[in-house]
Amino acid sequence: MLEWILDYLEKQGVVFGSGAELEEAAAGVRLFLTENGIQAEEQRPYFRRYLERCLGRIEPRDLKAFFRLYPDVSRVRQICMEWTAGKPVEPDQAAQLWDSMARLYRAGLGDRYIPAAEVQEILGRLI
Repeated sequence: MLEWILDYLEKQGVVFGSGAELEEAAAGVRLFLTENGIQAEEQRPYFRRYLERCLGRIEPRDLKAFFRLYPDVSRVRQICMEWTAGKPVEPDQAAQLWDSMARLYRAGLGDRYIPAAEVQEILGRLI
């Protein structure tokens, strides 16, 4: 599915300016697939349909940044899930949350693909 998603990105008009950008996005795609329980080499139609639904929720203009920064999206989501389950946010996690949110905002993604209310509450409690 890794190649399928990269082909999908190309069909959506995503252009990578360098090999480094492409590898960064590919690493994000691999993590995205792993978190969705899909192996990179999977090819069955069921998983394609599933991914089409997932990818359809991402604005086409955001696809490149979403996958390049998917490790940050994932980190933010993980911290929020743990916090929602009652685990306190440790100082190093708070710093990671700040850094990840800063990168997401600089890239123009803002809080569109993360649990924004939870992030605001976590960060608000830390100030």
